Amino acid sequence: MIRYLTYSDYGQLKGMKTNIQDDYIVRIFPRLVENDSLVGYFEDDRLVGIAGLTTFENEIGILGRLRTDVDFRGRGIASSLMKTLMESAYSSSSIKWIGYATEKSNLPANQLSKKLNMMLTSTVVSARIRAGVIRGKVDSISFNKFQNPITKRSALSNSFQDSRFSFFPYEIYYPLPYIPVLSDVYIEKIELYSSEAGDFFLSREEKGDSYLHLKLFNPTLLNSKAMWTIVNNIASEEDRRIWIDLPLEHDHLLNKTFEKTFWHLIGQGRETRT
Repeated sequence: MIRYLTYSDYGQLKGMKTNIQDDYIVRIFPRLVENDSLVGYFEDDRLVGIAGLTTFENEIGILGRLRTDVDFRGRGIASSLMKTLMESAYSSSSIKWIGYATEKSNLPANQLSKKLNMMLTSTVVSARIRAGVIRGKVDSISFNKFQNPITKRSALSNSFQDSRFSFFPYEIYYPLPYIPVLSDVYIEKIELYSSEAGDFFLSREEKGDSYLHLKLFNPTLLNSKAMWTIVNNIASEEDRRIWIDLPLEHDHLLNKTFEKTFWHLIGQGRETRT
């Protein structure tokens, strides 16, 4: 049986054998079930698998929070949970795309795409670094900060479209296959720094650690001293690590001082589902 989880399932969740130490899902479970974002797979009234779906800008669904009890793996529980979430999400006409991001090295999660009729959309390089490690090489660029929401929205959309990136770095851990219609709340959180050489965008995010998410669509700006001065100062003052997402083809621009993770963004559009 598959159903949405409630707080009464908390004890069973904690009892699942997943071999994950200090699982964040257990910590934030009350908030997750409040939003009806977790479903569970039960066998003889025992919770043996869970999965969730997060909706972004009311048009893109990202699957995740997948856990299966070690004693019940290999039985198709993961695909059953995800198919249930997909069917529910697509019942809303506003949902245009559903998928998930998984590490390139996670073979079971990558192979799951076949059962879900999903395709590889993009390979993403997530790079993390401490403030002050990178300082740039070119110092002829000057950036101005803009706060007008209309200006920020236009610059973000134009920068992404001009880049031809195969994904949009919406949030840390959440690359999206395209840029959706962004809410005013999202735009408000974005800082825009503009120059003749290009724009970059910053957002502050709490994802287990405190991060400054650098949204960069012109990779040549990685050499800019002016950009790194701004980014390093903010990250240092606020004790944040810097996070950058780039397509795989730009990985060579990120030197060995960056800590990297390679992700596969996998999914399907409404028109391609079966």
